[in-house]
Amino acid sequence: MKLNKLFTLAAATAFSVAAALPAAADTITLAADAEYPPFQYKNDEGEIVGFDGEISLLACEAVGLECEFAAHAWDGLIPGLLIGKYDAISASMTATETRREQVDFTDKLYVSPSQFLVAADSDIEISVEGLTGLTLAAQRSSVQAEYLEETFGSVATVNLYDTQDQANLDLAAGRVDALLGEVIALSESFLKSESGEGFEWRGEELKFGDGVAIAVRQEDTELRDMLNEGILAIRESGQYQEISDRYFGRDIY
Repeated sequence: MKLNKLFTLAAATAFSVAAALPAAADTITLAADAEYPPFQYKNDEGEIVGFDGEISLLACEAVGLECEFAAHAWDGLIPGLLIGKYDAISASMTATETRREQVDFTDKLYVSPSQFLVAADSDIEISVEGLTGLTLAAQRSSVQAEYLEETFGSVATVNLYDTQDQANLDLAAGRVDALLGEVIALSESFLKSESGEGFEWRGEELKFGDGVAIAVRQEDTELRDMLNEGILAIRESGQYQEISDRYFGRDIY
């Protein structure tokens, strides 16, 4: 009964604010870079799939929104949202104070800590002294990139990459000494691949911002609120837990 009331409320909300949604669109377009498995990536048919995709589409469905995904380059996601190329971003994006200066965010979808990846047979110590003179890697325009530049930019070389895969490849090839990335994503992708053999996490886990969330334009408060209703609905219904268990064997909320 509690869940039925929630869906009834969500449906009423959807009806009352439909005219206020972005451009009164029949379909809400969610942008993702689609190069970050298992959270969002393209399958063999070119469709954007993954944990973020399933959770976001279910949240839309729970409140009567018709949503679809479109692929866009990571470092252009926020600029594209601001000029109206799409309606929201669901791309494993962490909600930070810096990003909130430009966009708004829904409630969190999940939390994924970050950590350094290094060769298991190396003696690298994760500290300012230990990383001095080394070459570090992260994906461009990410919270990890910002942290590396602010913390180690004066003592180490910081290489930034357009995609996470490019950073992973340079780590595997020995062109960088350490990579800072999200623990869940890289544990489920790079570290399970042949290229990831011989690498390990080192140093303390780092947590940035308020968790991963869906980004919307600051003026689109109705869309943000509806998506929040949808996230709550799939948490209450058990659908979120079912999907999280299937991908990760646990609840990552």
